[in-house]
Amino acid sequence: MPVRQPGWVQQEVAANAVWKRALQTKPRTWLRARPGTAGEVAGKLKNCRVHERVHDALEYLGREDLFCTELFQSGAFEIQDINSQVVGLSCGAQPGETWWDACAGESGKTLHLSALMRNKGLIWATDRAEWRLKRLKRRAARAQVFNYRAALWDGGPALPTCMDDVPGGRSRTGGGAATVAGQRGSGLEAGWPSLLRGLHVDAGRNGRRGGGIRGMLSRF
Repeated sequence: MPVRQPGWVQQEVAANAVWKRALQTKPRTWLRARPGTAGEVAGKLKNCRVHERVHDALEYLGREDLFCTELFQSGAFEIQDINSQVVGLSCGAQPGETWWDACAGESGKTLHLSALMRNKGLIWATDRAEWRLKRLKRRAARAQVFNYRAALWDGGPALPTCMDDVPGGRSRTGGGAATVAGQRGSGLEAGWPSLLRGLHVDAGRNGRRGGGIRGMLSRF
């Protein structure tokens, strides 16, 4: 059976036989434990393999419904793809810092940043879909994440409402310490919908305006 793929794929990745077979392989289930507890979670959950290089990541090899386990319900681990985990780790977030997850979605990276920050500091979590933010709040409550503020934001020059009380957040221009986690190649950027590109550009512009921002994360 031929593998159907968008036209831009050929320009961005080596779409060879190995890559195509990987797309048809059963996906692996990756978990993210709280910092420093991967071994403990693996021992209690069983059927797990701790990743040798990605901190706090473990692969689940069993067949149990993880959502029903006591460990999941208590927030001991999250089900999160390892690629997303690497993005969070690359940010190097530290306790007490301020971060903006500009395209928070259902909060996977927001929760990861909070874990890395030991629930200290502040994370602004914004998304253009209200239903995603509702799920974010439920997941944050289960994971006992408290150092975040969530708000709707669909791009534009105005900062999200959750940033209203940030010192200098609406008046300061320049001088911010914002960084963007992720890389943009001209070819890949051109292939993305204009809405996503616009959100990313607006987030970068506002990130530089907001006083005290340490970094900014987006899925782009």
